[in-house]
Amino acid sequence: MNAQERPTIQQLRNAYDAEMKNILTNKRVLANILVGCTDEFAHCDVEDVIAMSFNTTPTYGNTSVEEDTSTAELAAKLTGGEHATLTEGKVVYDTRFEVCVPNTNTPIELIVNVEGQRNSNLQYFLTRRGIYYAARLVTSQKGTVFKNDDYNAIKKVYSIWICTHPPEKARGTSQRFVISKEDFIGEYDVDPIQYDLMTVVLIWVGDSTDPNYNNKLMKMLSLFFRAEVPIEQSSLMLHTDYGFPPDVLSKEAHMKSWALDIENEGFQRGIKQGRGEGLELGIVQGLARTIKRMMAKMGSSLEDTMAYLQLTDDEKISVRACFNS
Repeated sequence: MNAQERPTIQQLRNAYDAEMKNILTNKRVLANILVGCTDEFAHCDVEDVIAMSFNTTPTYGNTSVEEDTSTAELAAKLTGGEHATLTEGKVVYDTRFEVCVPNTNTPIELIVNVEGQRNSNLQYFLTRRGIYYAARLVTSQKGTVFKNDDYNAIKKVYSIWICTHPPEKARGTSQRFVISKEDFIGEYDVDPIQYDLMTVVLIWVGDSTDPNYNNKLMKMLSLFFRAEVPIEQSSLMLHTDYGFPPDVLSKEAHMKSWALDIENEGFQRGIKQGRGEGLELGIVQGLARTIKRMMAKMGSSLEDTMAYLQLTDDEKISVRACFNS
């Protein structure tokens, strides 16, 4: 593939986003997320959740975050077909669905919003955006779930965020943010059903090959969204350990390749910044790691891969030295 045939970084990201949308509407994926990070489903079997819990079919982008504005209307105005908000820009993932807890005498109905984030380097705190989305899930129930002053009918909501390329310190961690009661004058028992209405969950996906990375949900998300594990091995593990069809990664194989190409583009920017001054060691080491992964993925030689990346002669010398060391 020559330089003219290579897709742009935006094309790669758009393709990556399209595949993530498909994943985040898969009931088996969502069932694992519910069991792995919500109190209501922690005791449930994933198969029971899949069979009994989904009141609605998970779909992408049918509901706008913004009040009284449909996704289609915003898309037509701003993006020509993608979900967007007027103030926050494009919302790439938006999977909203309703569920109830199986095997309970009084099913608890929840409205769950699952969002994916490729980039954690944002201009705002992701926690605050998650709280805003959860608040909108609550307030948007007026006129549909309840009318007038029937606030007891409000359904609990979850706003769950999956960050696939988080900062190194955050990888493999997850946090929940909830409304809780605090007695600061005297004590008075209040049933949590009165206030436990909104939970925000942040999931920071990391490298599943790390020996300390043994959480089942985290491992599944890593196998889907990150590229450390080869495609064939990821597909086998998702089939044997999680019950996905054997060909579940047929499209995700391409997605992981795009993720690598996106990473490559980042290295290219770093290389351009370093030209004329010599490559910094960190850039060379990072580029060498990426080239090694590309060689395994593409079945190409070191020289062919460096030619594909259009490295200069000086850059090739630095990379060869890194490989030799």
